[in-house]
Amino acid sequence: MRALNDPKMSVHLIAEDNNYKKFQVVGSCGNIYDVMISRNSCTCTCLDFLHNSGLRCKHQLLCIINNVTTELNSSTLELGSLQIEDLDKYNCAICHESISGAFYRCKICNNLFDASCIYKWSSTCSKRAQRQSCPTCRSDLT
Repeated sequence: MRALNDPKMSVHLIAEDNNYKKFQVVGSCGNIYDVMISRNSCTCTCLDFLHNSGLRCKHQLLCIINNVTTELNSSTLELGSLQIEDLDKYNCAICHESISGAFYRCKICNNLFDASCIYKWSSTCSKRAQRQSCPTCRSDLT
């Protein structure tokens, strides 16, 4: 995912309350985009988001992964709503660091994984032509 590895992109939180967070994202080409993430929707002013029927863009994903404590699932990454929780008391089952951003929860064993850790794990599985599974219980990642 380019949004995680692009050193030219930066995110700035500009407003928030209990229902939403608003960010300004400086894109890889220096363009500035407004991203708003709420419990029910995400928006972005970039052309990718505006012209692709509301699918998640890399600017939204960058904000979600770095700044919003939210559970990653297929609907989060595509069109669904976000589940925002206080997870400071939980640690990632891979790196054992405190979870402070986006996370994935296994539906079988209920272990929590930091978004960047589970993304790396999933990418490694794909590169090795292995089934993408939970690092703990080996159930399918869904």
